[in-house]
Amino acid sequence: MKLLVSATVEPIKNGVAVRCPQLRMVGHGKEQVEAVESLRRGIRAWCLGLQRSGRLESALGRRGMKWQPDGDGLMVEVSVPYTV
Repeated sequence: MKLLVSATVEPIKNGVAVRCPQLRMVGHGKEQVEAVESLRRGIRAWCLGLQRSGRLESALGRRGMKWQPDGDGLMVEVSVPYTV
């Protein structure tokens, strides 16, 4: 499964926060790259837990998320606005 997640970036004290409002999840880091990776890991862990219980697709559907059934694995891609 391939899940594409849209996120926003905002500065916080001592770093950056990357938020996914649809899933109500946030990643933090000193740099944007670290924050995006933090969010991606958190979403992947959440998805794997729901996938093991057989409730992932229904949970994603309730939140209006889109996914592609690509193979057996789970890949999470986080899309953030381009920053200079």
